[in-house]
Amino acid sequence: MQKIDLLRPTHVLALAQGAELDPILNACLQRMDVIVYRVAIATAARERSAAERRVNRQEKYREYFAEATRRQFSLAAVAVWGRSPTLLRPELEGQLVGLNDGHGLCLGVGRLQQVTPSEVEVRTPFESVAAVRLLRFGSVAVNAEGLERLFSPREW
Repeated sequence: MQKIDLLRPTHVLALAQGAELDPILNACLQRMDVIVYRVAIATAARERSAAERRVNRQEKYREYFAEATRRQFSLAAVAVWGRSPTLLRPELEGQLVGLNDGHGLCLGVGRLQQVTPSEVEVRTPFESVAAVRLLRFGSVAVNAEGLERLFSPREW
């Protein structure tokens, strides 16, 4: 409920099995400023194991970054949203970086290659880098084979 108060949505889309979201949705239905939509879960949807999801993500990362090229962003021209590593350490190489526009919308993703006090270099297939206004550093690094490595921002 606190997230709904914070975000103040005008529409809520609910994908639920059974009555699992009823307490939240019933409260939303009492609000005059929120429209609730209940959508049935697709019959073809199935639960996947953690291993299946990991393999799928690995394949998608490989596909996404297959045609990636190096792109440099001057920190005089773009800003960092949130925390940023000050120097590239080996464990941060490949850290995912959101390439966001001025509204905070993620336009593409890059894999961190280099960071200096004045510049960030990533590998990305995203070509319209002129639209990038904000960089957002994630907590996942991906290598060239698409293997993930999770870490905490506290590590940088």
